[in-house]
Amino acid sequence: MDYGKLLEIRLIVTERINELMGIRDFEFSVEFLKYIHQYLFNGIYDNSGNFRTYNISRPELILDGESVKYLDYNNISNYLNFDFFEENRKKYGNQGVNFVTKNIALFSSRIWQVHPFNDGNTRTIGIFIEKYLQDLGFNVNREVLKSEFEYYRNALVLSAYYNERLHIHNNYEPLIKFYMKMLFGGDIILDNDSLYLEKLFENRGVKEKVRKNEQYGKK
Repeated sequence: MDYGKLLEIRLIVTERINELMGIRDFEFSVEFLKYIHQYLFNGIYDNSGNFRTYNISRPELILDGESVKYLDYNNISNYLNFDFFEENRKKYGNQGVNFVTKNIALFSSRIWQVHPFNDGNTRTIGIFIEKYLQDLGFNVNREVLKSEFEYYRNALVLSAYYNERLHIHNNYEPLIKFYMKMLFGGDIILDNDSLYLEKLFENRGVKEKVRKNEQYGKK
């Protein structure tokens, strides 16, 4: 896809995101997640609003080209229904900052690792979580997701990645930090360069990660 077409698609999706965020309707359900994907990508992806029907992997720059282990497509509906059921049991009223940001990060990470759609998962889940937080009564700074989208996606990658051989486990802290800034503001710096998983680069030299930026795309 040429750059002009890609830019046109981004502008269309951005306009649809603004429209969707202007609509107060929200339903905490898997079907509403599918509705958001269909709304954003109708006419862009042939399967908008439908779950993927094959397994996927995505080479990640911050993982030195490795991929998160996404869920087998046969289990998408079951896992999402379970995650939504568990999340719906939580009570956020009168809870402290740490409880809110930690649990929102965990829920976001779990449904993102399912990666239910062929493409557009991060934007779909990001918008769903924004509307969910607003429905819960939180004041959401929408500019954080707009300006820090790359950080947000990479934070989701780290939260979902593990490597037992290298003793690397899921790291939710960057994602918690993101939601802290989105919900409660403050002088929180979201440094995308800090998200490179250095342990994966040790055998090849950390500086090589910079040259991979053109080799691996982000979806």
